[in-house]
Amino acid sequence: VHALYRGPERRTRRVAVGAPVRFRLGLLKRDGTLADLSMRGCLLLSRHHVRVGQGVVVWVPDPATDGRSFALRGSVVRTVTMDNGERGFGVDFGKVEKALVSQLKAAVTAHLDGPAAGSKELVSPAIARAHAAPPETPTPDAGATQPISYKAAGSVRREVVHAPAG
Repeated sequence: VHALYRGPERRTRRVAVGAPVRFRLGLLKRDGTLADLSMRGCLLLSRHHVRVGQGVVVWVPDPATDGRSFALRGSVVRTVTMDNGERGFGVDFGKVEKALVSQLKAAVTAHLDGPAAGSKELVSPAIARAHAAPPETPTPDAGATQPISYKAAGSVRREVVHAPAG
């Protein structure tokens, strides 16, 4: 397959992201999904039609901040349609401004371990609360076994009884 590909070569590592993003085509801001990211470009999934060569601004989630993003300018270099009908497009960032290189590098590095590794917004609120809560201290009776009898069946078995948190 690679021998048949005549497009620009990928020279930097591309990481999966999977985060919701905003992007601008002309004057209109749109919603999409940042499917993957590299130091040179990205792949956005969106229901909106784009044309190769069209200018685009992508707001990339900044892993160093809580919910903020930074804007990268680029141009559409290819469009894709998935088997399920979902559409997307590849963006080439061209020469990234010096002030943004470190933020882009941090965003790429944050996702080296997988899509959700660097995305705080992809962590469910319940998981975030569990990580933020202090660890529970066990009560003296926690985990003790007590006999429970079932009169109808005439049997006795032992079950773990957890003391209520106090």
